[in-house]
Amino acid sequence: MAPKVAAVLRTLPRDDESPVAIDELCRRAGFDPEAADTVGPVLLTFLDLLGVLDGPSPHTAERAVKAKSATASLLATSLAEHISADRALLDNWSRAARTDPPYADQDLLAGPLFLYLIEQRRLKEDANAAPLGSAQVAQVLVGRRDRGDSTKFLLLYDPKASDFQLPGGHRRPDDATMRDVAVRELEEELHDFRFDPAQDRLVELGTVRVTQVSRTRSVVTRYDMTYFHLRSTRTSIHANPQAQWVDAATLVSEDTAVAGRRMNTVGLRMLNPSLPGGVAGLEPSLQPGGSGWIRTTAATRPLEFWGLVTGIVGLISSVVFFLLS
Repeated sequence: MAPKVAAVLRTLPRDDESPVAIDELCRRAGFDPEAADTVGPVLLTFLDLLGVLDGPSPHTAERAVKAKSATASLLATSLAEHISADRALLDNWSRAARTDPPYADQDLLAGPLFLYLIEQRRLKEDANAAPLGSAQVAQVLVGRRDRGDSTKFLLLYDPKASDFQLPGGHRRPDDATMRDVAVRELEEELHDFRFDPAQDRLVELGTVRVTQVSRTRSVVTRYDMTYFHLRSTRTSIHANPQAQWVDAATLVSEDTAVAGRRMNTVGLRMLNPSLPGGVAGLEPSLQPGGSGWIRTTAATRPLEFWGLVTGIVGLISSVVFFLLS
């Protein structure tokens, strides 16, 4: 059958020629009439999918067709050569679809990236495009405040997706709740971190639904994303060297690069307006330690700091006055 299909593609009329019925092209290629009625519509569907044929029309064997342009005609001929040589168009199906433009030849001819690009187009042209996958995801906001700075939040680099994300990940079959997902992911992604209920707690912030093309599975995917805020008595945590700490404005901004890499926080941008004070209003997850606490409190909460100082001075003065009297 392959040589006959190649013959149909080679004889597809050019854009400057008169159209010919697809069943007639199939018969000329050697298909019997019954096979031509079957193969013709299938070829029509495939060529229409590639945008090769001139004008939309029902996928019937009697449909008269020709190439949309000279380049489209050449594509049909090139496909015929690939079919004749039994050569695949796309390869490298095991790679992840995480490459960003500009693309090299080996990128564009990689199956997962091709799938990723056509799924991106499908979602762009139809905001309600049907998802081909779904996932439940937990993400955790971990904030710290250093030396009087505003609270900054932890982002981790995901090499599979080739972007920065909040700590977190997908729910697994053995995760009983989304909180269990968050705890497990924190323990997996943060160096030497073991969740301790005596000093750590997770505050659930809400759940949003995000539909986007997965950077690893390559298809439009529906994500139910649950966000948590870590509150802890710890003074520090240890993240990997590629981790970044960014302020709230950066975290909820669109199309912002972090350390030269893309940042995926679309779900958090959706959740942000529903949070009292937004992400910027969240308290730091970690407690300041040592003299850093004094500098941080004095710079960021001066009324509380000077009230505390006044109280301490008043207490000391009262004790001294009592002793002297």
